[in-house]
Amino acid sequence: MEPTTQENITNTPNIQPQFQTPPQPRKPAFNKRTAILASTVIIALVIIVGIIGYIFKDYLFLLGVERKDPTPTAFLQDTKKTYANDYWGFSVKYPKNWFFNEGQSGQYYSFASYNQEDYPVGYIPNKQNLNMIVRILNESAYDRYASPTAKIREISGLEAIEVEERSALGPRDRDIIRKYNSEEMLNDHYTRSYYIKRNGYAFAIIADRADSALISNFDEFVSDFQFTKTREYMSETGNPPKGKFYSQDVKLGYIFEYPGNFTVKGDSYAAFFYPPTTEMNPLFAPYIKVEPIDNIYNDSELFEENIIQVASGFCDASGPTGSTYCPKESIALKKFMNKYNAEGYEVQRIRVNESYLGSKSKTKQNETLFVYKLDTPDNFMIMFTASEPEINNELKEIAETFKYLPIKE
Repeated sequence: MEPTTQENITNTPNIQPQFQTPPQPRKPAFNKRTAILASTVIIALVIIVGIIGYIFKDYLFLLGVERKDPTPTAFLQDTKKTYANDYWGFSVKYPKNWFFNEGQSGQYYSFASYNQEDYPVGYIPNKQNLNMIVRILNESAYDRYASPTAKIREISGLEAIEVEERSALGPRDRDIIRKYNSEEMLNDHYTRSYYIKRNGYAFAIIADRADSALISNFDEFVSDFQFTKTREYMSETGNPPKGKFYSQDVKLGYIFEYPGNFTVKGDSYAAFFYPPTTEMNPLFAPYIKVEPIDNIYNDSELFEENIIQVASGFCDASGPTGSTYCPKESIALKKFMNKYNAEGYEVQRIRVNESYLGSKSKTKQNETLFVYKLDTPDNFMIMFTASEPEINNELKEIAETFKYLPIKE
């Protein structure tokens, strides 16, 4: 049928006009389900493009697109702490979630990725852990490694000698270290050190017992190391005798000599001197311990009574297999003047070891200690002890070189 138009109405007067809605254009079939599907596809495409852009953001420069880092450098610095030492005049940065430990001698500063209080001195749990150390030594320690073939690096504007050492653990060490360390730490002992001479001292920056894969952390630590302005030092007494090194504490005001072939380690309260042994690593060999004693143990007005109290109390130990103690009544004191006219005390005590296993037994061991009085705010005496009687001669040789540092006016 022909559609109704204005022309048809005009030409047919006998027919009543019909008012009809003109037909609308035909709409495409586009329902709600299609709209949802299209939206989903668009959202998925946006997500995919975003992911691809994030993955390849580092390569946008190939397309001429300038990369803008939304994270400012301040964010990276936020992950570090700054340690500044005004006394020795240096500063370093280290990860904010690491553990800082300052040795009581004031010449040992440790920055470790693990809590050192959970392990005996010298232990590191596994290869994923690193202990970075700043130590201040006599400048003869620098001379020990200086040679025409030494590798030199500049640190904070000064020349530093690089020393890299890797040694195998001996059989005895392997058995002991297995109690505290994972098997992967048994194969070698790795250290990298830098020695810098400054103001009459040697500054040692050390990565201790680190797998070589962790050296990038240490390199960053070294790069952040800076020398700063220093306070006045106590005077040094010259170079040590031939074949000897100085161990000195500028805060507590003393200095003593020790053999140059000894290995020295320190922790938060004492220094340990290990004589050379037949094994590559002397960590578990007999040692001489030099320990400043805190004022909290200064219980008596009589210094001699305090010596007896410390000599007795510091040897006590108890465990599931037995106990150790040093009876006060068995302790004898003898006052002496050492080779540098410093007054000290030679202490003789008896260590009793009692076993709880099998047939109970007791053993006794004679021990020698050397003690000097200190006059400082935090420590009132210093004690020299040997872990084994076999090194008593070395103990006496070291203890008798104790003397006080003169203060620079």
